[in-house]
Amino acid sequence: MLFRSKDLEKAPKDLLGKDYDTQNSLKIKAKACDNKITTEIGSSSTKLTCEMPPVGGATMQKFSVSTKDDLSYEMEADNMLVDGLMVKFSTAETVGKGFQGPDKLTFDYQQKNDQYSAHAVVAASPSDIVTYDLSGVGAFEGGLFGLQLLGSKDKPLSGANAALGYSTSDLSVVMKTNKMFTGANVFGQYKLDGSTTLAMKVADRKSTRLNSS
Repeated sequence: MLFRSKDLEKAPKDLLGKDYDTQNSLKIKAKACDNKITTEIGSSSTKLTCEMPPVGGATMQKFSVSTKDDLSYEMEADNMLVDGLMVKFSTAETVGKGFQGPDKLTFDYQQKNDQYSAHAVVAASPSDIVTYDLSGVGAFEGGLFGLQLLGSKDKPLSGANAALGYSTSDLSVVMKTNKMFTGANVFGQYKLDGSTTLAMKVADRKSTRLNSS
């Protein structure tokens, strides 16, 4: 499965940047109705998720309500309009103040043979601020190419970057430009064996960093 353009470097970036989580937490998960209703109770939030039956060829993947801080709602459906298109709508409200947004409408398209994918997010807030995030990824004989565009109603193009990479079962290398092509970072990851992975980042005008797990 292809990634979004902004996620091409995610694996080595996570290995380099994420520390081990030493915080204690408790999470309880229960399922009912042939696993179509899921309730998750955590230390700071509760989430209820329901799967719906298919309607007109589209599968209502889930409808969920979360109580972390405020109430948030999310609805997700697969194969909307065309095969391979996932549509998700999310919104949030503050108790006693009503819907505060932002409202987000997300489109994700994945071609069946994984040669290319596309991602789009349009968000609107009560203050009438509309933003968008458009990205796409293409694959060609082990190589990957990605492009991302960011903007808003007031500033149609506020950000743009591109990524070029190569991936095998053991090795992945990605070069990604910074915002508006002002520089570039190179991320690499190599699996030595089943328990050891090396990651590397070479940043524009910065030092090289190595990490392993």
